[in-house]
Amino acid sequence: MSSQIIGIAEALNYLHHYSPPVIHGDVKPVSFMLLARECPDRQLSQSNVLVSAEGKALLCDFGKVRFSYRQQRARSHPSPGGTRDYLAPEIIKACNNVRTTEASDIYSFGMLIYTVGSRSSAFPTEQSGTVIAKVARGERPEIPNTGLFADCKGDGISDLVEEMWADEPSRRPNIRDVLNRLGTIRSKSLCSM
Repeated sequence: MSSQIIGIAEALNYLHHYSPPVIHGDVKPVSFMLLARECPDRQLSQSNVLVSAEGKALLCDFGKVRFSYRQQRARSHPSPGGTRDYLAPEIIKACNNVRTTEASDIYSFGMLIYTVGSRSSAFPTEQSGTVIAKVARGERPEIPNTGLFADCKGDGISDLVEEMWADEPSRRPNIRDVLNRLGTIRSKSLCSM
């Protein structure tokens, strides 16, 4: 799983450092074979991450992609859309009247790591309206002591995911920082990262 999470981070790093930066706008998991077997509550059709025959994670579904022009102010976007469990709070609070950004991709990627690492969806029993209200109030799922989070306990993965979930977009790490920290966590631990 580690190489797949790092592979997704590398793909986002490439997109966010392209000129002009490219925002994916709908980062979400689930086609990981292990996760698909262990999380039957999730639908494979919701995945934007595929796994190749060689086990490499491939970021796909660029239907919500847009270029980021940092010199322009964020203007309304007809509907950034996205998937409820992976929508950043600023997108929810603005009632879809805001553009997706690198920071909203980071939030979604943090939710992806949570889903893959815990082998559970963030809000498996909640209705859409409840999930949206919780995220808008700053609520996030509790990080469990299972899966990746148990294997990597004390190595900083929980702290990283919580930073990626920050309510304020400017407080989230950028993708280069995320990638560096994932590499550090992987190299200093015996976890399956």
